[in-house]
Amino acid sequence: MLYAVIPVLEAYAAARGQIAALGRGGGLLTDFGSTLAEDLAHLVPNHFIALYDQCRLPDLVRYIQALATRASRGAVDLEKDRVKAAGVAQVTRRLNALLNTLSPETSEQKRRALEALFWMIEEFKVSIYAQELGTATRVSPKRLEEKIARSREWHEKGKWEGGGGKGENESQN
Repeated sequence: MLYAVIPVLEAYAAARGQIAALGRGGGLLTDFGSTLAEDLAHLVPNHFIALYDQCRLPDLVRYIQALATRASRGAVDLEKDRVKAAGVAQVTRRLNALLNTLSPETSEQKRRALEALFWMIEEFKVSIYAQELGTATRVSPKRLEEKIARSREWHEKGKWEGGGGKGENESQN
């Protein structure tokens, strides 16, 4: 496990350095850096080792690297980043609305499906901020919208709780 965690910590330290450099730019760059610092803290919380399976850690490194790439490119063209960020914010809001439906009684199937959607959004971020890193799965705004619509439909029909629907076993493609 230690050997899987070290690359995460190295990527995290590098990203933190790039984000901190934005704070020295002042004004809008400082605000941009604060947003990225929050994103990084959300992606890599203090308890990330307990939170994520070991098999997820290589992907986590790529997500952190994409965030660092976003910091570098955003420092050069903040407006271009804002345009890209608007698309991410839209799907993230929709995920958060679904997450707000979770309760202690929520089925494991629903939790897994929403977690898969979370990771799909992270792959989407890689595809728009750091395409050269590559994605683990095919992802696009259309695929995200389809998955969100399916998740919402399952929730509305109550299929989360009693089986029904394909859930996590369904292909993300």
